[in-house]
Amino acid sequence: VLPTMQQDKFRALLCLAAVVHGVAGAPRGGRAASTLESPPVIPGLGLVHADSAGTDSAPPGSTLWRFPAGPGSSGPPDPGLSGCQTYYGIDFAAAVLRNGTAYFTSEAAGWRVFAVDAATGRALWNVSLSADGADGGEVATSTAPTVADTGVYIAVVLKASQLDTANVNNVNADGKAEAADEHPQGGSVELRCLDLATGAVRWRARAEGSYVYGAPTVMDDLVVAVLDKGVTAVAEADGAPRWTAAKPGCSETSPTAGGPGVVLVAGGAGGGVVALNSKTGAVLWESPPGTSSPWATPVVADAGNGGTPTIFSSGFIDKGPVEQYNTGVVYALNSATGKVRWATNLTKFDQYAYAPLAPAVVDGTVFVAGAMPSLFALDAATGTVVWQATNLCSGHLWAAPAVANGVVYVGCDSGTLFAMDAKSGKKVWSAVVGKNGGSARSPVVADGRVLVGVTPLRGGEGPDALVALVA
Repeated sequence: VLPTMQQDKFRALLCLAAVVHGVAGAPRGGRAASTLESPPVIPGLGLVHADSAGTDSAPPGSTLWRFPAGPGSSGPPDPGLSGCQTYYGIDFAAAVLRNGTAYFTSEAAGWRVFAVDAATGRALWNVSLSADGADGGEVATSTAPTVADTGVYIAVVLKASQLDTANVNNVNADGKAEAADEHPQGGSVELRCLDLATGAVRWRARAEGSYVYGAPTVMDDLVVAVLDKGVTAVAEADGAPRWTAAKPGCSETSPTAGGPGVVLVAGGAGGGVVALNSKTGAVLWESPPGTSSPWATPVVADAGNGGTPTIFSSGFIDKGPVEQYNTGVVYALNSATGKVRWATNLTKFDQYAYAPLAPAVVDGTVFVAGAMPSLFALDAATGTVVWQATNLCSGHLWAAPAVANGVVYVGCDSGTLFAMDAKSGKKVWSAVVGKNGGSARSPVVADGRVLVGVTPLRGGEGPDALVALVA
């Protein structure tokens, strides 16, 4: 078992990761909100400290701007889901960059969603996620947003005192909101659609369950989320219920679009990736036991060999306990059947390379970070290790990498963002973005900028922030 300090680090949830991505009971009948709710905005929150240099004149790794989202926090509470035998939500939250705007959440600001201009760091809007719209409301936690052309989608966990039957889909048939106490902090989960331009709530849908980790996924005109009790799908347009699927196992990640009509969920009952029919929620297949951990979202990508798309997942070394130190194998799965194409055990190259998160797959290469703290490049067609960079920092790589223009970017929980050459694995540059205990999360790259979220580790100091650097 890991020392307490390492377990505490492992439990720190990714509240401000800047990464591009994207069950239980039945949804309950009710009515959808017919009008937009005006979002409250905090004047002066998110002041930008920008360098005068632009991307043309500043060297790579230079800070362009820093958007502080609020005072320091210790991160979301430890979920403690004994039924899943897990201790953390690795893919707990992520932020996205779309059409020049960065969207992210912050607990330090009282659980709010922010929209920030990615070029300048200027705040566009920010809204409270509490049930009544007031700061300091009883919000247990929130996922990262998922952004589509139709809106900003997010899953919010409300404490029991904040349950609200007004303007919400899927309330109990008798009009009462059921307070679930299965999670010490959770009460009820709401899926919400926010207006892209203003953050106003377009619709809210109540889903049975008391907790959710990964951001919802938008696909096939649906919004799909994995809750502690199961997988729920609602209509993208208005939040109306479409289907639910009994929870296939323990999953702390976002669902993934596995191709036309297919939803992929990590951490099935047998420890595999589960494929669901997106129209009905019916199980299509499950990959072999051990081929999917509950903490790494599967990625579907071209393996670079001209064949059908491949599912890349992180799984277990053996059939032992569902614990982080029993992970470390990267699997390539047939996207039509779930059968294993290849498997590479990273711990044979670095004994501490456990708990890899979602990989990045670019130009036939799989880039994946191991926790303690190693970065690997694998041949996507064969699984052969092309290069590895070990002991990158004094902390852990609890973050998924991003790849752009031949450079791999990955954040360390000691507060440093690394830029590595994608061909050789050699360091191009590094920059300290987290100060006084701030942890660098999963980055996103666009338009010559790399954006990385910073959030304190449990017990750390310093503000939640989004930082932009020259790529």
